[in-house]
Formats: sequence, C-alpha cells, structure tokens
Amino acid sequence: MRRREIGIRSRLRRSSRMAVVLAAVAAALLSARVSVGQDSESAQDIGDVGRIALEEVRLKNDVSLRGLIDSETSRQTVFVEVFRPKGKRAYLRIRPLENADIESAKRLLPDERKPAERLVAETRDRVWIEAGRMDAVQFQVSREEGRIVYRYEGPWFDLTSTADDESTRRSVVRLEQAFLAFGRALPARIMPQSKLSVLLFGTSDEYQEFLRRGGLDLANPAFYAVRENRIVAGADLIAFGQQLAQSRRENDAVRKQYDEAAAALPGKLKELNRTLVAQGVSRDQRTQEIRAWRTRFQNELAAARRQMRAIDRTNTSKFNGFAARLLAQLYHEAFHAYVENYAFRHGDAKRQLPRWLNEGLAQVFEAAIFEADTLRLDAPHPKSLALLRDDFREAARLPLVDLLAADEAPFVASHESDHRAAKRHYLHAWGFAYYLIFGPARLDLDKIERLASRDATSAQHLEELLGKPLDQIERDWRKAMLEATPDATLTTEE
Repeated sequence: MRRREIGIRSRLRRSSRMAVVLAAVAAALLSARVSVGQDSESAQDIGDVGRIALEEVRLKNDVSLRGLIDSETSRQTVFVEVFRPKGKRAYLRIRPLENADIESAKRLLPDERKPAERLVAETRDRVWIEAGRMDAVQFQVSREEGRIVYRYEGPWFDLTSTADDESTRRSVVRLEQAFLAFGRALPARIMPQSKLSVLLFGTSDEYQEFLRRGGLDLANPAFYAVRENRIVAGADLIAFGQQLAQSRRENDAVRKQYDEAAAALPGKLKELNRTLVAQGVSRDQRTQEIRAWRTRFQNELAAARRQMRAIDRTNTSKFNGFAARLLAQLYHEAFHAYVENYAFRHGDAKRQLPRWLNEGLAQVFEAAIFEADTLRLDAPHPKSLALLRDDFREAARLPLVDLLAADEAPFVASHESDHRAAKRHYLHAWGFAYYLIFGPARLDLDKIERLASRDATSAQHLEELLGKPLDQIERDWRKAMLEATPDATLTTEE
C-alpha cells in the first residue's frame, strides 16, 4: 500500500457563560497544581517543571532502569524504560525482565504513578491522542463574505478562524495544551477580567489586511493585543490543507477497504472451508490451510494499520514543519495572554512583569517540549543559544543594564524597524531569563514575584536577590551561556 496522508475529523463540548468558563478554568488550574508528580516545594520552582517521578528497577548486573513496571508474573516483569533526553522528546523501550535477574525495584504509589502513566501513554500514541482531542473539538460553522468561518468556545479562550477545519482544530488543541502547561509552571494568582479571544486567519493576505486596517506594521505572524485581550495570527493554512486533502481521501478509502475485508473475513473462511471439503482435503489439512490464510490476512491488516499510524505521524510532522513559526509565535503570544489573565496583569500599579522578563519567558516557553499536558524546559534552545553566543562575540555589546531598562519599543519587530536591534533584545531577554530560571540562580516563583514588584528597578531587585552587583551578574551570565551546551541544563557557578 502506497503512503498517503490521513486526515482527522473532530468535535468538543463548549461553554458559553463567563461564570461557567471561570469555574472550568479554576478547576483546570487546581488540577494542574496537584497532578504534576512533584512535592509542594518543587512545584513552586519553574525550573522543575516537567520533572516526573519514575519507578526504578536495579538488576543484579548493577544496571539501573528508570520507567514504569507494566506487568508482572511469577517468572517475568515487563518494564517500560523511559528516556527523556534533554531538549528532546521522550521515547520508550519495552524490557521483558526475568525476575531472577532483578536485584530490587523502587515502586511508586498509585497516585504518584499517574503522571508517569500519562507520559508513557502519550509517548506511545502521541499522534493518536492528539487526533482524539481534535475529534473532541466542536465548532459553530458559518459562511461569511464568501468564506467558511469556525467559532469555538472553550474554558481558556474563544476562537474565530478562517483557516481549514484540521488546522483550526489542531491549533485549538495545541493552545489548550499550552495554557494547561502554563498553569502548571505559573499557578494562577488572579482570574481574567474578560474572556481571551483568538482570531486565526487562514491566509497571510487576510492577516496582512487585518494589520493594515488597524494601522499596524508587524513582521511576526501573530501578536497579542493587551487592551482587547486578543491573540491574532495568520498563515497560508488553507493552501496547505488543500494540498493534503486528496491524499487524505485516498487513504480513507484504503482504510475502508481493509475494514470491509476484516468484516467479511468469517464468511470468506467458511467459503474456503466448503471449497476444501469439496476437493476432498482432510480435516487437519483444512484446519492448517484456514489458519494460514487467517494469519496472512491478519499480518497484512496489522502491517497496514502500522503504516497508517506512520502516515498519521508524517501528517503531523508535515503540519508542524509547515506551521512551525506560526505555532511558536502562538505559544509565545499565549504565554503573554496567560500572564495578563492569570499571573501579572498589565497596568497593575504594584505587580507587573518587567518587559525583558515577560518577553524572555515567552521565548523560553515557545520552545518548550509539551509532554503529558506538562512542558519540559530542561535545556536551552540550540538555535537561540548559538545566536546568543555569536552576539556575545560582537564588538558592540548590549549591556545588561540597557536590557533591564528597555521599554516596549525595542521588542516590537515591524517591517520598518531595525530588525537586528529587535532580534538582539529578544535574544538577550531569552538568554537572561533562561539563565535566571534554569541556571545557577534558579529563581522560584517567590523571587519572580519580587521582580514583578514595582517598588524598585529590575537591576536593584536582581542585585538584592542574587547578592552581587549587576556587573558581576552580567559576567556570570555570559560565562554560563558561553559554556552551555544545548543538551544540558546550565551548570552551577563555582
């Protein structure tokens, strides 16, 4: 069977009243805070987000395996070994172990196992799980000005989209996953004053026309408008969807043929048995022939289904590749929206994340790995790290004190702006935020709260929190980033 792309269809419940929405969000945030498999102290440290407790089996040859005990008999233990390379997605290895070879086993309590069980399940079938979530999304569909418009109402946001069905559904699922993960990293301190809205355009032309009507000149494919509490994004998603539509229909036809053949199998076997009887074939030979025929068909069916799963993964990979920049920007803007609605409200006279930290953390989170409804931030983004190190070697430096004092202007990348200056501010904001949260400083939520306080400048807060002058902080930061590798967390200072 030739490889073809498989399409996915979907539907989900919606909530319309604000009271219901807030209750759902509060429940989601409460669930997020108690289900990450961490103790209460580490749950307050963003640097520990994504850490999941695993079981451990130690063999008599001194080899230790980490993962989950899947099943046990009197003779054998099936162990699912979990690998989570820093900065990369998790993968699994199934290890049937003879009980006689096991020295000891460290087990988790049932409640402690749940995050690990969720990780294993989603790693095994991450594409199918996402397909199921997409299958749960329910839209209101209308035709406006000659185009199809999808409207979705969920616990975190309302979305209006002119993109194709599949791209819209996947965007809803990814954004909801992001908000749930943000809630685990930064537990909600406030509740939204209004419902967040998301406007997704299916073509770049529509997005650019929206920007022109609003008098905006932005180079990014998405932005978050604080005053309107709205994320706006756009890319040529419709054209991409059309390219996959024909291959998707062909693959659905093949799936239907296999399903019909499987349903007809019992009748075919009976017919085969009658033919063999008429030919005078003995009972034992008939049994062998029918068993061999059934096995061949089942093997072919299993192979076809494996290939369909592989095609689903390819389909998801193609979407990720095509929409990588848009998805990253959506995660980035979604983080800003989460901060505004649930953590540190813009305009708060007492608490507000400084611009450099808000933009820096948004970049950290946009590159996070999403696993089991949480996210991993255990290694610096390779491309960003390489660019920052190159910038550090430039003769003209961006002093840390200038970054900390920067207002909104240097972070707005427009077609008319100095792209290099904007990129440089973003890059330094990412690097310094990553260093503070995941490097030697390991700022927890209480210290981030101090940085959000308006009673002093960022430089003054940092000097107090880290116990050293700003010039020393800058030297330590640059040294740590220059020595960092993209497959490891930052090393502790001596």
